[in-house]
Amino acid sequence: APKYRFNLGLRNDNVCHNVGFNVVYKWQDKNYYEGTFVTGTLPAFGWLDAQISFRPKGTKSTFRIGGTNVLNYYARTGYGSPYVGGLYYMSYGFNL
Repeated sequence: APKYRFNLGLRNDNVCHNVGFNVVYKWQDKNYYEGTFVTGTLPAFGWLDAQISFRPKGTKSTFRIGGTNVLNYYARTGYGSPYVGGLYYMSYGFNL
């Protein structure tokens, strides 16, 4: 496991006119990986997750647009594992 890792975030659900945001920076220190076929040190990496939300006034609905690793930095957590890039999404939620 990496010796150091941290998450640093900032969130406000209603910053202005029912619009909110959530931003999280995640960082992981270099890591010595020992697998079945290969061993070595994986480099440190970090990525940024972000989301914007909108809650129409007088409804129980929430619309969200966001992404994980929004800067699309390709990193991997083990040799032989795939490089993982960004994931982007749009969602609608209705709270009962």
